[in-house]
Amino acid sequence: SEEVVEYSIFPEGSRTEYYPVVFLEPQNFRNKQALGYDVYSEEERKKAVDKSKVIEDIVITDKLILVQETEENIQYGFLILLPIYHTQEELVESKEFRGFVYSVIRINDFVENVIETKIFEDIEIKIYDGVKNDENRVFSSQYVKANPSGNIFLYSDEIEFGENLWTVSYIGGIPDPGEIQDSRIIIPITGYAMSFLLFYTFVLLSKNIQMAKKTIKQERTSALGELAARFSHDVRNPLSNIRLALDLLKKKQKFESEESEEKIQIIEKNLDRISHQVEDVLDFVRIRPLEKTEESLKSLLNESLESLKIPKNIKISIKDNNITVFGDSNQLQIVFKNLITNSIQAIDKDEGEIKIKAKEESNQIIIEFIDSGPGFSRLKMEEAFEPLTTTKQTGTGLGLVTCKNIIENHNGVIEVTEKPTTFTIKIPKK
Repeated sequence: SEEVVEYSIFPEGSRTEYYPVVFLEPQNFRNKQALGYDVYSEEERKKAVDKSKVIEDIVITDKLILVQETEENIQYGFLILLPIYHTQEELVESKEFRGFVYSVIRINDFVENVIETKIFEDIEIKIYDGVKNDENRVFSSQYVKANPSGNIFLYSDEIEFGENLWTVSYIGGIPDPGEIQDSRIIIPITGYAMSFLLFYTFVLLSKNIQMAKKTIKQERTSALGELAARFSHDVRNPLSNIRLALDLLKKKQKFESEESEEKIQIIEKNLDRISHQVEDVLDFVRIRPLEKTEESLKSLLNESLESLKIPKNIKISIKDNNITVFGDSNQLQIVFKNLITNSIQAIDKDEGEIKIKAKEESNQIIIEFIDSGPGFSRLKMEEAFEPLTTTKQTGTGLGLVTCKNIIENHNGVIEVTEKPTTFTIKIPKK
């Protein structure tokens, strides 16, 4: 999708709620006119918004003149509204309303993109918003002059969709079978044309949902990056001063009681925890070009382990078959340290084991981190690599997304499976 442009909410005025349009694709001249438009400011749109929130499902507005319309080629249209909620995994009953995904339909353009206009030469199609009368008509194919001949048929049908009633009428002649490749398709096309329109509507709506989610994710990640960079800088400096002061205190002061020694160890442990979280944040916001070299995988893993404090209750084994990797050693070590730290925190105080395995295939290297921890009991697997997703009280929720970014920058993939918990990295040999 294109970069989101700035907008101002309009029309002006005080309202109980505001539902401005914040994103539209494609970002052409017509659509940019609607950015910032408060859907809640107009009665027909407001009625659809309120109804959609009540039933928590798709609602279609009555026929409208869209905000996107210019002075030329004005068409009727309608909006399809789908309410979006955020549901907490552990509280299925609790969900937070986030807004709407809209599909904006210009009816003439919409019908012509779905049905070949050539069919209108033999069949006149009219679509009504509600009962069949001229006031409710939203589409007519009369601009393509129908010339019915031969067998004339009349057909009308009412269809309920999106909490709205639509009437479709057909009148025309069945074309000469010699003019088409298969005459059997004419009656199904006319009889089920509206059903196909509705199916296409769902396709458009699904596409809009995906684009909206992508845009929200991009804006969220961008804002998070700016905030995280500022926060980490502000925390890192005083954290270094505290650690330096503690080291000086330990050198100058002899602590004779076990209680004092224990308190010092608690301070050091918490300093390490905070430092790790700050590094998580900095790794997430840093944008550095890759400096690829050939490195021994075992050496990279050993260097990663040396920088970590491995508890005595956890055994780590490495089996790499003397594999050489081609990548940025510093960034790969960030990934390895994050995955090992995750495993350590998952195992916690239990007796456990972390196995690191690697093998070569024809064009890629596969590295597996397997631990004996409890796994992702409270987390959907597909959310594991999303920013701010964590099951740990002390986690930042940025470690795994940083791993994903680094591996993808190496043109690789990272995946997670359970029973046992296994993070699998696949990166190209070259």
